[in-house]
Amino acid sequence: MANLVPELYKLLAHLNDTAYLERHRFARLLPPTATPPGLSRGQALRRALRMAIAALDPGSQASSGMLEARPYRVLYRYAISRHSILTIADDLGLSRRQAYRDLRAAVEALAEIVRDSFVAASPADGSPADSSDLHAELDRLSEAAEQEVEVSTLVTEAARSALPLARERQVELHIEPEPHPLRATTNRVMLRQAVLNLLSHAVSTSEPGPVHVRTRLGGRQGFIECRYRSRAWPEPRAPQSPLVIASHLLSSLGMALESSRDSQGITRLVVTVPLLQEHDVLIVDDNEAFIRLFKRYLRGQPYRVHGAGSMSEALEAIQRIRPDAVILDVMMPERDGWELLEAVRKTSEGQRASIIVCSIINDPELSAALGADGFLLKPVQRTDLLQALSDALSSPRQYSG
Repeated sequence: MANLVPELYKLLAHLNDTAYLERHRFARLLPPTATPPGLSRGQALRRALRMAIAALDPGSQASSGMLEARPYRVLYRYAISRHSILTIADDLGLSRRQAYRDLRAAVEALAEIVRDSFVAASPADGSPADSSDLHAELDRLSEAAEQEVEVSTLVTEAARSALPLARERQVELHIEPEPHPLRATTNRVMLRQAVLNLLSHAVSTSEPGPVHVRTRLGGRQGFIECRYRSRAWPEPRAPQSPLVIASHLLSSLGMALESSRDSQGITRLVVTVPLLQEHDVLIVDDNEAFIRLFKRYLRGQPYRVHGAGSMSEALEAIQRIRPDAVILDVMMPERDGWELLEAVRKTSEGQRASIIVCSIINDPELSAALGADGFLLKPVQRTDLLQALSDALSSPRQYSG
């Protein structure tokens, strides 16, 4: 393994360089079953390495269990997301030295898989490779960047694509979307392909009748659930089947897939999707243009922005919305912001919220003494607003009433 690890570091550094992979000796060591028709040796090596990395995911059912979660996350960010060690260390709250140690542990675990699978051996069951179309597609999908996705919309769109197959199999697709938005930051193309593969598997293995596809919210996670009466159990899991490919895709995205079957023959496939954590922010200012400005500043950020133009509106909104942060103007016509700050802090909802005073009067000491968690001097720049919100929401409330 010691000789293999340096080779793997080089391969991971050139994972997107097909020309480099074509020339690498590992490309010549791939067994025929690991090189489907239509893929070059370099493309096949790249796909094999990606699938070996996915196999290390501790959350995957196919995982060997040889690697802990943090080293896997470091490896994934380094090799697949193409982040630097410094960025990875910052994202995961690690020292640079610890990030390098975790990467080394992950590469050593990867070396075990490389040695025991695609470099030295054919698949254990000796099954031939299927058409290369799906594998080429998987390789292409991994290039897409992450973006914000509304999960219920994505599932509904994927279900429409599965309708022709459902009609052919005499299966009815029943879509039950979660009414609350389920927003996630992920590779949209890969997630859509995974959902479509799950639907294809469900339709193909279901008895004639309904297949229920539901999205739902559970705490800080979203769930995609597929429920149907299956013809047999355990369901087929050939190496190139839609279910196995979906599992690989979801594992690469950091999403868990669980399957079960009850005594009535009902199969459930459940995907757990980590959701984008959004904070409710209430802007209190009698100037509607100022509220619109802050809404524009926070567009595309993980905040749901609400506005209130008076003290009475603000107190009602705080009770109703239970905001995570309140941005409060001091110069209000009905009652000034200092009075509102004291009134807000007397409510249970106001005690849990982070409050940022925003004023043309430069007095951060007074605002802090009255219980504010931050201060912004008008006129406010977008970067200052984002930083103030980040600072206020990342620190526990210290106000005691």
